[in-house]
Amino acid sequence: MTRTLSSRWTFIQKWVFPIVWSGGFEFVTMRMFLHPETFVFNGVQGGATRSSQVLFAGAWLIGTAMALAFGWNLKRVCVDGGAVRLPKLGA
Repeated sequence: MTRTLSSRWTFIQKWVFPIVWSGGFEFVTMRMFLHPETFVFNGVQGGATRSSQVLFAGAWLIGTAMALAFGWNLKRVCVDGGAVRLPKLGA
């Protein structure tokens, strides 16, 4: 009998969260670069300055790298009889 010890959220933390977070942050960052006049920043229409654009781009890159780095090591852990198994998470 196989019993799973991992959380049900392991797959979401490993695969779904990094993709959704990175995609959403990328969308906002690219919108700041491509259409700064339509972007509302600090309550000001067109208030996206060059420094805020660079800050958002840096936060996007660092945040994506961290989400991938932390998610990369997540594994599904199962107990099969007396043995602990680490099957592939995507399988």
